[in-house]
Amino acid sequence: PRVYRTQIWMSQSLSLLYALMKPADTGFYLFPLLKSLVLRTSVDHSDIDETKLLPELAALASLLEIRQSRGSPLEEIVVPSETRSWGIWDAVKGDLQITFM
Repeated sequence: PRVYRTQIWMSQSLSLLYALMKPADTGFYLFPLLKSLVLRTSVDHSDIDETKLLPELAALASLLEIRQSRGSPLEEIVVPSETRSWGIWDAVKGDLQITFM
């Protein structure tokens, strides 16, 4: 199966973000064709606190850089509009589309 888009919970994403970074001989082991990543929050948005998600956000930045450098860049990240003011989005935007929902 070809996975181009997947959704993950921001507060529980650390292991998956690291798994998405694991390179294979050609591309990546997990979702090598991934183009879009949707980052979800809890229904009540209680987990929307940038300072509590620093390890996840650092892993996300590393993931974007690693996939870009190995020729399999993500094209879009979809995030809750409540995170619009977070500094990471300016840091990673480059050729990446940030969509606020």
